[in-house]
Amino acid sequence: MHPALESHLAKYRKLVPGLALILHLADGQIGEVSEAAIDRALKWATYLETHARRAYGSTSIATADAARAIIAKIKSGHLKASFGSREVWRPQWSLLTDRETVQAALALLVDYDWLGVETRPTAGRTATIYHVNPRMDEVNL
Repeated sequence: MHPALESHLAKYRKLVPGLALILHLADGQIGEVSEAAIDRALKWATYLETHARRAYGSTSIATADAARAIIAKIKSGHLKASFGSREVWRPQWSLLTDRETVQAALALLVDYDWLGVETRPTAGRTATIYHVNPRMDEVNL
């Protein structure tokens, strides 16, 4: 599960009881929250979860598409065996125009061992250099 979706769903522990209380009061009830209000709150949470999964899923799809585009640029020779993230987003290649999406795609490729990552101190900011895993030549997309 994507960490952002996991964080979103963790908030449902508070959402469901809050919705149940609001629905209970909106029905003009007093006292303990009714089972009917709890049932409706659970149904609302299920409905809202489907929307959250779609919303967070689109982010994951964009990241995966960007990762595939980076691999294609490596295989085509547009990216060398060692490169920085700027070399990926600066040319404004298709699917690789947004810095955040490129960063997420690079992190995904590091997680799956397609790339290695190295940080180098410089006079200014620390440089992050990505190295292509030599085994990548063996894999077909």
